[in-house]
Amino acid sequence: MTCIPYSASNTGTPGNLRAFIQAKLRNLRTGAMFEHRFRSPDPIEKVNVDEVNMEFLYADGDSYYFMDTENYEQTHLTRDTLAMQWIT
Repeated sequence: MTCIPYSASNTGTPGNLRAFIQAKLRNLRTGAMFEHRFRSPDPIEKVNVDEVNMEFLYADGDSYYFMDTENYEQTHLTRDTLAMQWIT
């Protein structure tokens, strides 16, 4: 499951138990929000994320086309993908 953090709260150490972080996460594929409690021994997969400057080219129906400003490579994203963050 691919998720992004939405917010983290309720960090603490109840009694003599191990510390935890209560986090709200959003599923990148479905947009669904859910809460998850991470405990200190829980393994978390590290994900490398690249930030790329892109220029908006045009929209065609529910697809939006962007161009990488360094190598001119074009990419398209759907309205559903973008709606999670930028398009309302």
